[in-house]
Amino acid sequence: MMEYQHLLDDFVASAQKCFPGKLTGVYLHGSLPMGCFRPEVSDIDLLVVLEEEASAEEKLLFLADVVRLNQAAPAKGIEMSVVRAQDLQPFRYPTPFQLHFSPMHLSWFSRDPQGYVDGMQGTDKDLGAHCRVIRDRGVRLAGQDIGQVFGPVPDEAYLDAILYDVDEARDTMADSPVSTILNLCRVLAFVEDKACFSKQEGGRWALANLPERLHPPVAEALRCYEAGQVMALDADVGLAFAEEMLPLIHNKTT
Repeated sequence: MMEYQHLLDDFVASAQKCFPGKLTGVYLHGSLPMGCFRPEVSDIDLLVVLEEEASAEEKLLFLADVVRLNQAAPAKGIEMSVVRAQDLQPFRYPTPFQLHFSPMHLSWFSRDPQGYVDGMQGTDKDLGAHCRVIRDRGVRLAGQDIGQVFGPVPDEAYLDAILYDVDEARDTMADSPVSTILNLCRVLAFVEDKACFSKQEGGRWALANLPERLHPPVAEALRCYEAGQVMALDADVGLAFAEEMLPLIHNKTT
């Protein structure tokens, strides 16, 4: 985390500057506070919480800073959302957001900043997972304590959010085998043990709990994740793994 402290400090300073009098806090979640960050494959996940609605001008000013800071981020960049405090305590699901940024949207923002600000708002199921992780294992970078800001996220909301990540596993396996395999593992870990794991921890849980016939793709995904390497996976092996894991997950949730 120390390697990116200057970037995190600049992000906080920008949020304080761009949302004067409105900032509740800035919170770090994802692989960095969970101790499994890999610069080659991980992004920096941030959540900005405001007391009230941000104006279009404030959003534009903030996004300009985020785009600039993204240039100093690791390969996958910064992913961040802006939400209102009133939607976190008590927790609302699906959770409304005022603004979102990830590098995949850079071309849209560069082409039409105002259109991006107007269009990038709504609800996001992923926030159910992000807020649960922040409550359990996140880091407050500025503002109020996590327990004051984030209400409990019900198991049902967290599970729905993480199921949303793996229901397309058959389709994502070919292009993103590491993330797909490890996500399947951590979702099953929650279904069985109510454990809120990182991808890395989910893979390790799978090696300790799944039948040995399922270990090879998990072990290779873990090795590639930890080494920051691309995984070469036989398409039939990947599909077979997804076909076996998805029923294990869904049979426990119905």
